[in-house]
Amino acid sequence: MVWLDVEKLAGEQHGLFTSAQAVNLGVNRAMITRKKQQGAIEQIRYGVYALASAPSDPHQEIRAAWLSLEPSQTAVQRIVNHEGPILCGTVAAEIYEAGVFYTERYDFYSSTRKQSRDEHIRVRLRNLEKEDTETVDGMLVVSPTVLVCDFLEEYYDLNDVTTLIRDLVDSRRKINWNRVEETAQKVSEGYGIPTEEIFEQLFAPALEVSSAIKSTDPNNEQYLPKEVNKYIVENWSQSMQEFNKSLRESLKPIIQMQIPKINVDVRALTETRKSLDGMVKNLAPQLSEISKRSKEIQDNMHPTLVRMQKSVENNALSTSSPNNANSSRKDVKV
Repeated sequence: MVWLDVEKLAGEQHGLFTSAQAVNLGVNRAMITRKKQQGAIEQIRYGVYALASAPSDPHQEIRAAWLSLEPSQTAVQRIVNHEGPILCGTVAAEIYEAGVFYTERYDFYSSTRKQSRDEHIRVRLRNLEKEDTETVDGMLVVSPTVLVCDFLEEYYDLNDVTTLIRDLVDSRRKINWNRVEETAQKVSEGYGIPTEEIFEQLFAPALEVSSAIKSTDPNNEQYLPKEVNKYIVENWSQSMQEFNKSLRESLKPIIQMQIPKINVDVRALTETRKSLDGMVKNLAPQLSEISKRSKEIQDNMHPTLVRMQKSVENNALSTSSPNNANSSRKDVKV
């Protein structure tokens, strides 16, 4: 029954457990050794084991290193109590699946001093607020904002940091752009690039992703579009105001130029227009009456014209008939 508790705990930690956790559950180290010999478990690193039946885990090595730094605490305890080491640096980027960095060692932040005999593990002292950490794949990781700012403060290549940001915002990760801008100001001299240029390069991916989201889903109300729009309104409005002020100053001489004036008697034009409107108004009934009388005359003349046309046609027929011709000759004969 005791070993079942170990298997249950391992199931909550992607198949991993530490020897210290097993001992806390009542398992002695001899049993751990026996399970290892039987092939039921596999040692991943010193003091950390994986169940042979555990599913494949792409982050198994990182997870084992994380568990080894606080072996008595379970993953759930660390996350709930916000205690223990926190992944940072390139290994954190790997957990986020962002960027194109090569992980040479596993970096962690810790609020208390910790040491590891493993040369591939580095623990740095730093007390982070809860908002500066996230739980990703069952582990405590620095927030995307801290990750980006850390890379800037360590003077990573800006193109690599931009790629990191693109991947983060593409997966809807939250970034505090005000803090990124503040960090850009701090490192501007070290990069040898103006703060505005650094920030514009870093912020560009967020704008691109936001536009892509809105083009495919106009009603999307997820974090990224809101934050991007909010930043533009709150932080770029000042720049726009300065631009408008500069534009007004540039156009001021042109506006103040002495342009020749054209004297127009507006009152006379108004009176003339009123007079023309009155004439049109007075003529309208007369024109209407003329049109009406013209139609009546046309209607009255129509029957007369029809009769005259028929009479002409009958006379033409009579003249051309042979009988009528003979009859005429008889009348002439005496």
